[in-house]
Amino acid sequence: MKRHYQITMLGTDLAITCDHCKMTSTNPNDVEAKYCASCHIFLEDDTHCDFCLAEGPLPGNYTAKSAVSGELHNGQIFVDSGLWGACADCKKLIDAKRWNDLADASVAGNLANNPNLIHRGEALKLRYLYVIYAIFEGEILCSKCGEGHPTAMHLGEL
Repeated sequence: MKRHYQITMLGTDLAITCDHCKMTSTNPNDVEAKYCASCHIFLEDDTHCDFCLAEGPLPGNYTAKSAVSGELHNGQIFVDSGLWGACADCKKLIDAKRWNDLADASVAGNLANNPNLIHRGEALKLRYLYVIYAIFEGEILCSKCGEGHPTAMHLGEL
C-alpha cells in the first residue's frame, strides 16, 4: 500500500505531513491515526468512514455529484477526489437522505478524533451539511438566499 504522508520531527514533536494538501500537523492524535485534519481523511488505508470516521467495512461507496472544494477555516484549499466511503450506519442515513443526522454523525466522529475543532460548534455542523448536500444533491443551499449554488462558491465562507 502506498503511503500518502511523511512522518518527521518538528522541533521536539512528531509531525505528519499530508502528501495531498501538504499540511503538517503535530497533533499526537493525527500522527498516531495517520489522519489529515485538513483533508478529513485517514492517509494509510481505506477502512474509515469518510463521514463519521468509524473504522471498519465501508458498504456504502458513493461518487459525489459535485466535487467538494473551497477554502478551509485554516486558509488551506480543499479539493476532494469525489469518491466517498460510508460505514453501515452512515450508509443507512445516506440511503434515507437524512442529511441532518449524517452531519451530526460527521461532527461527532470528527470531534472525537480532533477535539481542537470543538470551538467551531454550529459552524462545523453547517460546513458538514453544505458538504453533504454538495456530495449527494450536487449543490449547496445558500444560507443567504436559500437557492442552490455550486459547491465552491460558499464553502470558504464557513
